[in-house]
Amino acid sequence: MDTLAVLKQLTKQGYRPIALELTKNSEALEDLDITDKRPLALFIGNEKTGISTNVLTHINTHLHIPMHGTNSSMNVTQAASIGLYALSLKTK
Repeated sequence: MDTLAVLKQLTKQGYRPIALELTKNSEALEDLDITDKRPLALFIGNEKTGISTNVLTHINTHLHIPMHGTNSSMNVTQAASIGLYALSLKTK
C-alpha cells in the first residue's frame, strides 16, 4: 500500500493527518492548536525528498520544526522523535 492510500484510509477512519514538512504553508510545531480529540496520524518524509507533493496536497496541517541558521532539514529519526514528543505534550 502506498502513502496516499494509507492517508486516505486513515482519514476515513477519523484520523487527523499532519505532515511534518517545511512548506510555504507550514506552521511551527509548537504553534499547533489541537482542539478536537481525533487521533493524529503524523506523516514524515525521507531525508532527501521529504513528503511527496501529491501526498501534501491531501493534508491540511503542515508543521515544521523551527531551526536557527540556514539549515532546513534534519535526520528523519530526530525529526520524528521531536514531532512525536511535541504532539504527545499537546494531546494530554
